Amino acid sequence: MIKNIHIKEVSIQTGITQYTIRYYEKENLLLIPRDKNGIRTFNDKTILRLETLKKLRMAGMSISEMRLIMSGEVTHHEQIELYKNRLEALIEQKKSIIDTIKFMEYKIKVHERQANNI
Repeated sequence: MIKNIHIKEVSIQTGITQYTIRYYEKENLLLIPRDKNGIRTFNDKTILRLETLKKLRMAGMSISEMRLIMSGEVTHHEQIELYKNRLEALIEQKKSIIDTIKFMEYKIKVHERQANNI
């Protein structure tokens, strides 16, 4: 259980820059409690929410889509549609990446053969 750690430690732990954490707070995606000196302090709940935001961004969701999901103002069906749309896009990206990997492997083999024949 994590209690009241500061932004620098959270950044290291999550791999999310301090700038991004502050930006998410500014965009009202995170409500970060502050101590008596006004310093942001993170607990398990805040870090879990931050990790969720990280995954949503990695999935390619926009800030506005993330805001909809995190606000709780959309229905489960609307959230399902957002997730399905992103999943579909990710599957297409995956196919494109696999094709690119195959191309790169092919080019390496071609050049290895040419280099060995020289």
